[in-house]
Amino acid sequence: QNNKYQKLIDLIKPNNGDKILEIGCGWGGFAEYLGKKYDVKLDCITISKKQFEYAKKRIHKCGLNEKVNIEIKDYRDLKNKYNSIASIEMIEAVGQNYLESYFKTIKDNLSDDGRAAIQAITIDDNMFDRYKNKTDFIQKYIFPGGFLPSKNIINKYVSENGLAIKSYDSYADHYSDTLAIWRNEFNKKWDLDKKQGFDLTFKRMWEFYLSYCEAGFKSKNIDLIQFSLQNK
Repeated sequence: QNNKYQKLIDLIKPNNGDKILEIGCGWGGFAEYLGKKYDVKLDCITISKKQFEYAKKRIHKCGLNEKVNIEIKDYRDLKNKYNSIASIEMIEAVGQNYLESYFKTIKDNLSDDGRAAIQAITIDDNMFDRYKNKTDFIQKYIFPGGFLPSKNIINKYVSENGLAIKSYDSYADHYSDTLAIWRNEFNKKWDLDKKQGFDLTFKRMWEFYLSYCEAGFKSKNIDLIQFSLQNK
């Protein structure tokens, strides 16, 4: 996780005193890492009450209240300017109809010389048209409302909103290896999960989900990418 955070930070290249935005802060891991290592001010937003409460406590426990601000806010309501913007696997939750507004928000809230760093799971361009018109296993059982963009769609909305991709890295092989480890650990700990009331249907669903994703990344039908953006 820390390697992932550092890679994104290397893309935005923060300076002391910078004002940074995180769109979709999750459980606060990136905020804690950045707040501990860099002299910056960080605004983090989420629309999840549980994530907000957990991240808020996490930041308080680390003594970072003066540097890190956690808010419940929809990204579309943002109206500010930041030296840098980071967003980790938030784009998959945006939905097909709101990809344009996601990149417009980044454009509108990024300073003229600012940088944005995005981590996203994408689907292969050749599969996108079929994928966008169907509900797959993950959308039905794991992430209702989730939607994977393709690289071409990302490029389209980036360009249309006055932004440019400056760097791009792919980590599909790393993710497939990670998913194999997760699946093995899940099976090792199944007796503990079973004691918590989870049944064999749950077990089979998660084994299939982890194997399904592992195969997707290994075949490059899906990819994990990190890319940086700047104004044109």
